Amino acid sequence: AENPERAFHVNVAATQQLANFCATYGVRKLLFASSSAVYGTVGAVGKSLAEDTLLSPMSIYASSKLLGEQAIRFARCCGVQATSLRFFNVY
Repeated sequence: AENPERAFHVNVAATQQLANFCATYGVRKLLFASSSAVYGTVGAVGKSLAEDTLLSPMSIYASSKLLGEQAIRFARCCGVQATSLRFFNVY
């Protein structure tokens, strides 16, 4: 079972704190490990995805990863070279 509080703390709150730290102390680069789960069922096996594919998170975990990506976008506004990578499972 999912733990919503932990998912939010790790993927959203802690990421925002890290982004703030980077902006405050001049850390120039930040990488966030997101997830292909932000695509929901759109990213079914055998289907290709593009950067502009509609995002449709279907779980608390996926939603928290998407919010973490928003925290990374905020870091960019503060001068940090921040990037999110959406990792996929490979079988």
